[in-house]
Amino acid sequence: MSFSVEPDSDPRTFRLLGELDLATEGRLMQRLGPSLNGPGDLHLDLQGLEFMDSTGIHILIKLIRRLGDRGRVVLRSPTGEVARVLDLVGAEGFPNVIVEGKGDGSPMALSAKA
Repeated sequence: MSFSVEPDSDPRTFRLLGELDLATEGRLMQRLGPSLNGPGDLHLDLQGLEFMDSTGIHILIKLIRRLGDRGRVVLRSPTGEVARVLDLVGAEGFPNVIVEGKGDGSPMALSAKA
């Protein structure tokens, strides 16, 4: 499967589609790079992301570090295997990370989905 990053209406919101792994890490970081320079939250819609391995978690940590205290990483609508990976690593406990479910803006307990 392929991977793509699509911009949303907000310049700091992106939809991730396909598989995020070592082969696609560079594309994601290249696409998100300019959005990490200013203040504000970075929103990633994960509904179309079908696979993420440890590389995806590593990228999440990189994003948190790059944003620092200028904003949070908001992960929206993770499903299936991606939701399980985020749950296994305790992503909701990472500093400056918010996991939202069902695209309605409400926080989601990933363990209830797994």
